[in-house]
Amino acid sequence: MRSLKRVMFALALVGIALVVRGGDDAKQAEAIILKAVKAAGLDKDSDKPHAETWKDKGVLVFMGQKIEYDSDWLFMAPNKYRIDLKMDIMGQQIAVTIGTDGVKAFEAALGMRQEIEGDKLDYVKTEAYQLWVMTLHPLLRDKEFQLKTIPPKKVGAGEAVGVQVDRKGRPPIRLYFNKDSGLLVKLEVTVKNEFDGWKDALDEVYFDGYQDQDGRKIFSKLKVDRNGQLLGESTISQWRRIAPVDDKRFQQP
Repeated sequence: MRSLKRVMFALALVGIALVVRGGDDAKQAEAIILKAVKAAGLDKDSDKPHAETWKDKGVLVFMGQKIEYDSDWLFMAPNKYRIDLKMDIMGQQIAVTIGTDGVKAFEAALGMRQEIEGDKLDYVKTEAYQLWVMTLHPLLRDKEFQLKTIPPKKVGAGEAVGVQVDRKGRPPIRLYFNKDSGLLVKLEVTVKNEFDGWKDALDEVYFDGYQDQDGRKIFSKLKVDRNGQLLGESTISQWRRIAPVDDKRFQQP
């Protein structure tokens, strides 16, 4: 009986130690995010409702072919976005619009419009979720986000510290921040791959070329690898915050 009591007491001590270490780890993760928020100036007017717009010009790689594109983005936290995309495919200009109001999503191209469903809807929602997580400040305020540190790694020429972001119903997102500057340099997330029968794929997103914009530091270079292969790279420009917009902007026209 005494042996059983000793074992139970030891297990209780282990449980307490795990809780303490878990609490300390969450604080360390929050400290990393707080440093990143301040480094990028994302705490400025963070409590004021707003939307964000930017331009994205680059190249997509599909089946070994490079497709040039220009796009205009509109994002409103936590889960609404719209992309107006123009692509040059074998000399033909094709315009595509994709949008989600957080519940439903649509796509329009070549004069046709349709609601997005199934795996593609999950992909679109995950993309909107990534944009929200990248704003960083909500990670410190919304208790539905769970943060923990992950092992550091080298990203580019510098060492980066890592934080994993978990939220019920959404895939884990791993964020890496330059150890010195505190700025976001990489994001990792598992997505549904439209080009491979909607199988799970690892997206690695790299951020570089930070510039001052309206009192904040905004990346101007973006590169995405999917399952270790280049998916696309682009230049971001004309980022700005605007007043909240009508939800109809994100709904099927």
